[in-house]
Amino acid sequence: MLYPSWYAVIPATGAALVILCGVARPENTVARLLALRGMVTIGLVSYAWYLWHWPILSYMCFVRVGEPSLLFDTLGGGMLAFALACMSYLFIERPIGRWRKTRGRIKNPDRLVLGFGAAGVAIALIGLGTALVGYRSSESFLAAHYGIEGKGVLDNGCDSKTGFGEYCFEGPLGIILGDSHATVLTGTFAKRFDALGTRLVSMARGGCNAQLLSPSQRKLNRRDDCAILIAPYERLIRRSSPVSFAIISALWSSGSDAERLLSDTISEFDPQTRVLLIGPVPMFPNSSLECVVLSDRYQGSRDHCVVPRGEFELFWKAAVAMLQSMPRKFPNVRYVDPIDLFCDQTSCRPFRSNEVLYLDSHHLSPAGADLLFDSFRSDFLWLAGKG
Repeated sequence: MLYPSWYAVIPATGAALVILCGVARPENTVARLLALRGMVTIGLVSYAWYLWHWPILSYMCFVRVGEPSLLFDTLGGGMLAFALACMSYLFIERPIGRWRKTRGRIKNPDRLVLGFGAAGVAIALIGLGTALVGYRSSESFLAAHYGIEGKGVLDNGCDSKTGFGEYCFEGPLGIILGDSHATVLTGTFAKRFDALGTRLVSMARGGCNAQLLSPSQRKLNRRDDCAILIAPYERLIRRSSPVSFAIISALWSSGSDAERLLSDTISEFDPQTRVLLIGPVPMFPNSSLECVVLSDRYQGSRDHCVVPRGEFELFWKAAVAMLQSMPRKFPNVRYVDPIDLFCDQTSCRPFRSNEVLYLDSHHLSPAGADLLFDSFRSDFLWLAGKG
């Protein structure tokens, strides 16, 4: 359930009505119940209880690799957090509250304020430093133990993030189209094609499915983030010498309209341009990288990270059928289905031995992109005109 959302209005309104009820009629049953000593005690520590329960629940979620447990959540976020809230109230909140009664006897209050301010800044700097160190060490750890960086990536400066230099439109080149599923492939593929003597230009951007670059969609004069691709894309497909190849990867949609738009996109390429369609990769309910790392760290089973193959095939059946039909319509198109790279006959896994092939729940890591390239090497060599 998404949060925050309109659901938060329900408990907030309920709390406001209870407060108004007590103010309006202090003698009513609800107000008298809330005035009991035990209820007042809970009220005194309620904010500290709220503050304590979040880190405890988060830590327990990590330990259990995301598996919910009402019992452990109650013991941790409920009882343990309440005990800590009582301690912080007794030993922190109450002493600070008593300072108001002894204000005249506090020596050097200015120094006290400056001391608290300096302590806060110091804690913030320590937190920032440890976060940066932790981030760098995590990167090194993941690269060393789980190989997510694969064989490396190349940033050739030819994408919507860095802009398109004049050299991006010159010489032998290919393009990659699609949404974020294409952007995560770009660095890896750019390096591999660079070794083959061909520049890869990225016409990919998160949320911008390749069908949005079809002729009819471009005429709609969109003003969203995808519109930034239109001018460089049209310049590339209208070059005097056609682009050598095009790779299309996306979170595919299906249906007659999607099939028509994809056909229109392919039709706009020169018949000499080789086009490779990459089928959908398995999707997982949670971040695959976190799932594998935490399962190993706490010596749990990686079964949390596995999904049934049948569910994936059923979900993408229509989209795969659409993609498989394209080579029959266009002689310059090939289709590759990556499902067998990640799945056996029954299950799909985001890892291969200790190599993690996903960055999150559905985006390939550079290691996953390398696996895709190497497994369909003949098709990629065909794209580059080498086979």
